[in-house]
Amino acid sequence: MIDRTGNAFVAVHGLWPEGVILKPGGPGFLTPDGALGMKFPWSKVAGKLVVTGRRLDADAAPLRFCTHENLGPGGQTSYVIFSTPGCWEVTARLAERDDSKLTFVTKVVKFDDGPVRLLRQPC
Repeated sequence: MIDRTGNAFVAVHGLWPEGVILKPGGPGFLTPDGALGMKFPWSKVAGKLVVTGRRLDADAAPLRFCTHENLGPGGQTSYVIFSTPGCWEVTARLAERDDSKLTFVTKVVKFDDGPVRLLRQPC
């Protein structure tokens, strides 16, 4: 995994080589509605982390971002849930800072039909 990608305000940790985040035999999970989820660790300065995304190679529902509210500085873990496999552009930023935007592109690959994980909060 690549250690850290980001800027002075927001960083994501653990992006996978060659931009593929779900692969055969790799990490990740399916939601009951068939979306593909991945755990993402972030670091940030104080503020609310907002993560959005869109599929670049076909129409799809936008990604879902699930996390606990964390307004302080430091680490924050989240789930990013992609509605379908494909090529996705992901953007993270602090809600209060337009200059904090971090964008990366990744390929999401469905590797099998499990495991299914039931999230504790709706996304």
